Parts: sequence; C-alpha cells; structure tokens
Amino acid sequence: MENTREYFASNRRYYWKNLKNECVNCGSTNELQLHHIVPLIQGGTNRLSNVVVLCSNCHGKIHGVGYKNHSANTKKGIEKARSNGKQIGQAKGA
Repeated sequence: MENTREYFASNRRYYWKNLKNECVNCGSTNELQLHHIVPLIQGGTNRLSNVVVLCSNCHGKIHGVGYKNHSANTKKGIEKARSNGKQIGQAKGA
C-alpha cells in the first residue's frame, strides 16, 4: 500500500511539511507541485528521498506537457496505462 498513488495523495501534507517550498530546479516559489524522481510505475517509492518540489513550468518540462491541468493529465495517463494492460493503483470499485 505504501507505494500507491492513493498513499501518496493521502500523505501530501507530510511531503509539503518536510520538503523545502521552492522548486529544486529553478528556485521558484510559484505554482509548486510534488514530483516523483523515479515514477511509481517504474518501481519508484513514496519515500521522501524520491519526492521533490517543482514549479509547474519545470514539472511540465520534465514530463513534456503543460502542467496547468496536472490532475486531468494524471487521470488520462492512468487510464491510458490501464488500457494498455498495466495495473495502476486500484480500479474504482475494487
């Protein structure tokens, strides 16, 4: 359970409390987001050492997308992975 998106989402306060509130890439303090260095789907963990703070601009550059709509993009990515047969988190209703 520890390395699921659900666990990560339910413990966001922990990460924000323990990480510096500025982008580790450019130092910005605007539109900050949490980012897994090694994605969960690739074996990454929710350990504090695998999570960094990025501004939306730097986060978007890493993923190659605009991150203004991060939540919608995340949902689309999960749906796409599931449609390709990858098991991501738990299916709704499971």
